[in-house]
Amino acid sequence: MEPYVIALALAVLAWMLVAGDLVRRHRPLWHWYLVGYPVTAWRVVSTWRRVAVLNDLAVSRLPARTLVGHLLVKGDPVRPVAPRCSFPHVTPMGLSVLVRLHAGQTPATYLKAADAFVHAWKVHAVRVTSPERGLVLLTAMASDPLERPGLATAPAELLSALIGALETGGAWVMNLRLVPHWLIVGATRSGKSTLLARLITQLATQRVALVGIDCKGGMELGLFTARLTALATCRREAVAVLSALVVDMQDRMSACRSAGVRSIWELPDKLRPVPVVVLVDEIAELYLSDGTRESKAEADQCSTLLLRLAQLGAALGIHLVVAGQRVGSDLGPGVTALRA
Repeated sequence: MEPYVIALALAVLAWMLVAGDLVRRHRPLWHWYLVGYPVTAWRVVSTWRRVAVLNDLAVSRLPARTLVGHLLVKGDPVRPVAPRCSFPHVTPMGLSVLVRLHAGQTPATYLKAADAFVHAWKVHAVRVTSPERGLVLLTAMASDPLERPGLATAPAELLSALIGALETGGAWVMNLRLVPHWLIVGATRSGKSTLLARLITQLATQRVALVGIDCKGGMELGLFTARLTALATCRREAVAVLSALVVDMQDRMSACRSAGVRSIWELPDKLRPVPVVVLVDEIAELYLSDGTRESKAEADQCSTLLLRLAQLGAALGIHLVVAGQRVGSDLGPGVTALRA
């Protein structure tokens, strides 16, 4: 072969490698569809039977005629039969395989084999679900979706907020119309205040009243004072804010009763009050008492007011988002009732 032909071939190969690396880094979705999916689909098809046999997913079916015990039939050994699976269906940054179970099998055996699928197919993770009886859906993620989350745009629905990305790669949306109250629990530096900040920034553009209770002197929620309708930075202020919300809640009850409806969402737009989202950072500060009568009275008031808002506020457009390190019974029966 002529030297210039070899040099040209090497140059083309080098260009393809560089271009492929650029596409992989800057256009991972293109790289997955063009290169990643075909290679991974080939691994799935070529290793399916072997992985099924090694992980007890295959069964041995006895033929109609047996010549020598259960071992030989017409001179051929009895071979295990792997479950039937569909051809891998491509998904963004992954693929899915639909498997038809053998009689007597359950999805639990496939859950145990999930790690084996990960290693055999060389993917990040494999999730096992059962869309209907007799079927198992294996969903493989080619890479960790949290490394480069491609978040969608914020949902247009009122009281919906795009918080982050799920481990499946989808968008994590907090919809207060579907789940009216949220309890966020975690240790220090686990991201509670960051989540509240994200929620505020997402709801800031909506026609929603935001009320903050931050008994750490307003260090966290005080950053959003310009958008908050009210901010309580100590327990005494929290009692006043919560009391005002309970009064407003009673007015909303009267409006619904007069209109003959069971929630504010059934009221006409011109009569519907503005939804209120109450964000509490570090719930324990509302319940801890130094032993004095005044401190204990404030803690009891906060407990009662929060519980009333949680029990009655969902249909009236008043929503609680409570964060804290501890929500156990050591803080008193009021926290236990609120958590329930």
